[in-house]
Amino acid sequence: MSLLENLAQQLKSVNAASITTASEYYGEQHSALPLIVIESELCKAVISLQGAHVIEFIPANQAPLLWVSPKVQYQQGKAIRGGVPVCFPWFGENQLDKAKPKHGFVRDMDWNLTESKINADKSIELTFAFESNDETFKLYPYQFVAEYKVILGTSLKLGLQVKNTGQQTMPVSFALHSYHPVKDLSTTYVDGLHWTSFLDNTQAYQAHIQQGPVNFDGEVDRIYLNVQEEQVIQTEPAIKLSSRECKSAVVWNPGFEKAASIGDLGGEHYQEFVCVERGNAFSDSWYLAPNELKAAELEIAHL
Repeated sequence: MSLLENLAQQLKSVNAASITTASEYYGEQHSALPLIVIESELCKAVISLQGAHVIEFIPANQAPLLWVSPKVQYQQGKAIRGGVPVCFPWFGENQLDKAKPKHGFVRDMDWNLTESKINADKSIELTFAFESNDETFKLYPYQFVAEYKVILGTSLKLGLQVKNTGQQTMPVSFALHSYHPVKDLSTTYVDGLHWTSFLDNTQAYQAHIQQGPVNFDGEVDRIYLNVQEEQVIQTEPAIKLSSRECKSAVVWNPGFEKAASIGDLGGEHYQEFVCVERGNAFSDSWYLAPNELKAAELEIAHL
C-alpha cells in the first residue's frame, strides 16, 4: 500500500477529508508532498504530512487565520514558509552546534497520522506522531516520542505532547511558528505583552522590557519570556492566540531588507504578515527527566 493509499485508509471515517499532493493541489512546480485537505461545514484546512504542518486554516465564512508566502516551495526536506511550522526539539540556532538545522528537524521530516475522528461539536481531530530514530539521534542524542493534535473547528487548536523515553535528562525548546495575515502592517500591533521582558535578536539578544503594544516599524525579532496566556494581533479582523503551558512568545517580522534576502519570501511580501509564535524557549525551555511527559496547547481564532 502506498503512502497516499495508507493515508486515505486512515482518514476513511472523516468524510470531509481528501488526500492529494502539493504538485496536484498547488501546481506542478512543486513536489509530490502528501497533503490532507479538510473541507467541512466548520472550516477548510490543508496539512502536510511533512512536519505535521498546518498550511492553511480558514473558518467557515471568515477570513484566513494563517498566511503562506506566495513564493513558498513545497519540496521534500525543505521547510514550508507560512502556516504553522513546528520548531522542535530546539528553537532558533542550536546553541551547542550552530551547524545543525535551525529550528530543529521535525518540520522537515514526515510524521505519522495515528488517529482521525469527528468530535461531538463537528470539529475534526487529527493526531500525528514522531519518534526519535537513528537519523535524528545524530542531530539530537536523546530518545523521545512526540504527539501533535490538530483540531479543526471554528478555531484552530494545536496540542504538542513530548515524552522522554531515554535514560538521561532531555532539554527541549520549541515554538509553533504561526504566520498570520495582516491588513496593514503599519497600523498592526500585538497586545498582551505589556511589561514583559524580551530578548532582542536584532541587538544580539539584549534584554528589554516591553512597554505598551508591540508595533512593527522595522525588523522585529523578539523572544518574550514568561508571558501571559493570551495575545491579540490587532489587525482587521483581529486574531487571538490563547495558550496553555506556552511560556514564550516569539514576535517576528523581517522588515523589507531581510525579507528581500529570503528566497521564498521576498521584500514585496513582508507587509502581509506577522508571526506571533507560542512555545517554550531560552529560560522557558523544558528539561524532561527520564519517562517524564509534558504538554502544551495553543488555540488560534478570530477575536
